[in-house]
Amino acid sequence: MALNDLKIRTKDGEILETREILFEKSSIVQEAKKVSMEKGCILLNTITSNILRRVIIWAEKCDNDSYGLENGEVEKWKENFFDVDNETLFQIINAADDLQQKDLVKRAIEKVVKEIEDKTAPEIAKYFNLRSKNVHL
Repeated sequence: MALNDLKIRTKDGEILETREILFEKSSIVQEAKKVSMEKGCILLNTITSNILRRVIIWAEKCDNDSYGLENGEVEKWKENFFDVDNETLFQIINAADDLQQKDLVKRAIEKVVKEIEDKTAPEIAKYFNLRSKNVHL
């Protein structure tokens, strides 16, 4: 299989290349292949290039330890991967869920859980940027 045999046009029009095998379980990719093949490129119009790039990096890193990291270094890399703002984190979760990257979804949600652990209801509402008449900020 070719190194970059899947081309994806993102919501913001950028084309990213990756290995198709990384997303073979993704029904959204398989469906997009059926309906939107354009010059060997599929369209994922719900994911921006910035977020898709992050999902691809995660999938490639976790699929193949070609980066030469030891086990402890891989875990540290995975933890550092989520050092992003909340909006980016939630976009990663949505994209990873759409692309059926279960480990990425699980790890990202674990990050959210760690962030809201031991917080009060108003602090959690603030974290999620929620406004409610029942939660006093």
